[in-house]
Amino acid sequence: MGGAALIMDRPPFYYPKCLHEVRTECSASVISKYRFLWLNLSELLQSLGNAYARTYSTLCIFICKKTS
Repeated sequence: MGGAALIMDRPPFYYPKCLHEVRTECSASVISKYRFLWLNLSELLQSLGNAYARTYSTLCIFICKKTS
């Protein structure tokens, strides 16, 4: 039995609704419609992560300079 078979063998209340929606509603047109949004979200989160990394690394440099 594969992983998908185990999911299908469970009672309906164990079946994740989002998995069902992906199987029935996920077509090429839907993916292409939201592709631009996902790429923008990815870029924003990457920029946010870089900003946090720069902020904390600068903070660590200043703290290390003060303690030494």
